[in-house]
Amino acid sequence: MKYEKCKIILVETTEKYGTLKVGPSGKMYPCHVCCGTSFDFKFYHMMICSYEPAFNSDIKVYDKESNKLFKVIATTNENLNLPRPSNEFIIKFCKNKGNISDILVEYETLKRVESSTNYELDDIINEDGEKIASIDRFEFFKLTTLKIAKDNTITIRKIKSEFTREEVLILLEKAYDLGKEYHNKDIDKHKYFNYFIDEV
Repeated sequence: MKYEKCKIILVETTEKYGTLKVGPSGKMYPCHVCCGTSFDFKFYHMMICSYEPAFNSDIKVYDKESNKLFKVIATTNENLNLPRPSNEFIIKFCKNKGNISDILVEYETLKRVESSTNYELDDIINEDGEKIASIDRFEFFKLTTLKIAKDNTITIRKIKSEFTREEVLILLEKAYDLGKEYHNKDIDKHKYFNYFIDEV
């Protein structure tokens, strides 16, 4: 299990009862909760986009802010046949007045093992130990994939902007071990960590 940074892009739609609606005052409502309509409302679909490069076969959306095309990995537009964010996240997004642009999305790490029944194939195993595919031994296969729940929703977390002292110490410990591994220098880590937290 790992989380990757993704971007939220809202796309205006002419369909009534899209996912979100925004009134003249700028107030945002989730359509599945607030179904009343008005001629002054604009309707939007939510697109969850990956920062990884998009290929020709991928569904893409244009982002005006960055002037770039992004690969869509999940959406509230059911016509695109992709996973979707949960209704709980949509409500949270509206309560924040749409002021969430970057999020963390859960991905699953797969394993590739030799097939026990056919020496020309490899089996792809998910995190639950289930075989999800068999592929040619020389075929490329990406071993991280979007984690999708049984209800076709994805898991979303907010990006953390504040850390406790204990969390900073854990990060420093990892950085120290990595530095020591590559530079073979020993320093008094507790003295260094306290200096880093107190002074920097």
